[in-house]
Amino acid sequence: MFVGVDAHIDPLGMIPAALFGTVSNIMVGTNLVPDALELGLLEYVNILGIMIILGTAISIINVNRIRAHYTDRDFARLFGRTMFKIMLGVTIIGNLALPLTATLLNMKVI
Repeated sequence: MFVGVDAHIDPLGMIPAALFGTVSNIMVGTNLVPDALELGLLEYVNILGIMIILGTAISIINVNRIRAHYTDRDFARLFGRTMFKIMLGVTIIGNLALPLTATLLNMKVI
């Protein structure tokens, strides 16, 4: 979704597709896993994915606002690249930390 931060392309059109993919993943995952009365790793990964998509959408909206309202393209570029690095780090750390934590706490990994 960060494609086109420097260009005049509006990447907000990709957000519905990303949310559709996330919801499809939730539907497939919940049908493959036996029913449980507690949250498992699947739910936590999906919640993390939705939070990352929403955080990315908010940062894209901020980049577009800085670029359009304040006409400061250099700061918009710097802000967009910084937010990309932060969201990439959160994604990698979150997707590594969730399974490791589940393994360490003897949760059901699936």
